[in-house]
Amino acid sequence: MTMTAPTETAAKPELTDEVSAPTVDPIELESGVRSYSRGWPAVFTHAKGSVLTAEDGSEYIDFFAGAGTLNYGHNHPELKKVVIDHYLEDRVVHGLDMFTDVRRTFLQTFDEKILKPRGLDYKVAFPGPGGTNAVEAALKLARKVTGRESVVSFTNGFHGMTLGALSVTGNSMKRGGAGIPWCTPRRCRSTTTSVRSSRTSCTSSACSPTAAAA
Repeated sequence: MTMTAPTETAAKPELTDEVSAPTVDPIELESGVRSYSRGWPAVFTHAKGSVLTAEDGSEYIDFFAGAGTLNYGHNHPELKKVVIDHYLEDRVVHGLDMFTDVRRTFLQTFDEKILKPRGLDYKVAFPGPGGTNAVEAALKLARKVTGRESVVSFTNGFHGMTLGALSVTGNSMKRGGAGIPWCTPRRCRSTTTSVRSSRTSCTSSACSPTAAAA
């Protein structure tokens, strides 16, 4: 058996609570695929109720409210306590669609408070965290149950930014941003129709994403 001299290792940096000053402009580092921050020239640090506070101390009334998801405002004390307690008790934070006691309590409460009083014989689905996920799930379910493929939607309706939701969005700007043609009989005269599925596909240059956004 031979012994080798221990190799020198670099000293590990001390872990501290201090955060070093940023060395790069985050706006330059972050992708340009963003929306609301372009129109809000502020960096926010705190939020409570309906008020957002920027790092320079300026306060703003938040009419945006997380695109309508924060209907109880920011950091509602009762909601915040439940969330903090959940973490402190090492409860399940991420479980995909596994059964948990919190999931069970939610379903039982939803049935008792919402469904039963209204005589609704509904099933509950957890499609995802955003509205566009719910739209995608509804589109898939409707097409699967009915066996049909066509979906009727309203002009200028907005349902989300995923492809399925955009396919039923009549806003050319939103569709053009994702490269989805905006095709109508008036704008697209050259079409090919599949009799079997009653689908109409657009072959005219008028239905290109560029034309759609114009």
